[in-house]
Amino acid sequence: DLRGGNTPPEFFRELGPLLASLPMLFAGIEAGGTLEGLSAGTPAGTISTRPILLAIDLNGLDGDASTLGLQFTFAVLDLPAPLAAFQTRELTIDATLKGIPNAGLMVALNGFVQAAATLGVDAARAMTVGQVSQALLASDGELEITAIHAKSADLTVDTTGALRPDVNSPCMVTGTAMMQVGGLDRAA
Repeated sequence: DLRGGNTPPEFFRELGPLLASLPMLFAGIEAGGTLEGLSAGTPAGTISTRPILLAIDLNGLDGDASTLGLQFTFAVLDLPAPLAAFQTRELTIDATLKGIPNAGLMVALNGFVQAAATLGVDAARAMTVGQVSQALLASDGELEITAIHAKSADLTVDTTGALRPDVNSPCMVTGTAMMQVGGLDRAA
């Protein structure tokens, strides 16, 4: 249990030398799946979804930099009558994080293991997020948004774009995006 609290420090003390001695075993990982039959009861009625599709791929682990891709399709969110105006008919996200520096990720992973053994998982997780962020800011990486598509009964929103690290920017990133909104004339 890497969520914190239940993993003994000895686990991380033994994991550290193992990670340091492992050769690169694979160049990439791909995973995908479908979630069906998800519903929740609320005082206003039941919220349910149609099939949710998720695919993740991580490639380039055997080189200097990796690429992480995420594809997510949320077919329909059925809402009870009082919330039906917010009902989403379709949501698709297709984004790729390119140029992830593998050396920086290994430093962050090893740092997580060492910190978890002495400070605990929660503190190690917070430190690791900072290390990964620094590694990405120092890279030539790019977050490419191939598509974000959302559709309700009246509106459609389509977005594409790209974000790049930029330490000189107040937000630490720069980029471009294009958003098209359709159906504003029909929206209430």
